[in-house]
Amino acid sequence: MARRSKQQIKEDNDKRLKNKEKILDRLNIHLNEVSRLSKEDRNKVDEFINLFLKCETVYKTLYPAMKKLKDDEQIDVRGLTFNIQKFEAALRYFGISFDHGKMNKMFYSTKSYLTCRDRIIHGLDMSSINEVLSNYEDMEATMKELLDNVANGKPE
Repeated sequence: MARRSKQQIKEDNDKRLKNKEKILDRLNIHLNEVSRLSKEDRNKVDEFINLFLKCETVYKTLYPAMKKLKDDEQIDVRGLTFNIQKFEAALRYFGISFDHGKMNKMFYSTKSYLTCRDRIIHGLDMSSINEVLSNYEDMEATMKELLDNVANGKPE
């Protein structure tokens, strides 16, 4: 590999510095956009995240428990990636009713709640925040229905 000149090193460092500044600028734009949300909207986003985490906890609790009871298999939840078929299998196993269409909306569709959660948590994506705010009542009702069904599950 050829040695780089001092000029090339300086140009690379200047380019890297500009890229760092762009990243910080974009991050600050996202932080400022979120800061400008009304308290009511921030509460809706917070509640959406909270409900989604509870639904995710249902999956990460029931699926490994099902595998342990059925197959005597240990599942490390830290490495458990989301899979709607596994989630639905665990719900069936534990006698929890669910609506397949609603499960798809939450965890599988293009604009799923999972996608919105990921984009909000990992990048403060305003389009996902706006998606949550526009559909909050439906999203809230769907997730609460799943959680209620879990609370009322009757394994056989």
